[in-house]
Amino acid sequence: DFKGRTAIVTGGAARIGAAIVKRLRDSGAQVRVWDVAGPDPVDVTDPASVERASARALADLGRIDVLVNNAGIAGMNAPT
Repeated sequence: DFKGRTAIVTGGAARIGAAIVKRLRDSGAQVRVWDVAGPDPVDVTDPASVERASARALADLGRIDVLVNNAGIAGMNAPT
């Protein structure tokens, strides 16, 4: 039961992420989708993009109770 909870799902625009979003919403959560393919794109590889999205989510939702870190990164990546 996620009634009254707020959630962010990274990579939530398609496939597994979209299923997670649906399940959370069906369980009563307010959900913000973070995805480069979404209507309000968020690139989780860019700290500035995440900061802006976090500020918007907090302003809109009031708080963040749940973070589902589902985003995947394919292709060439920078060394860590």
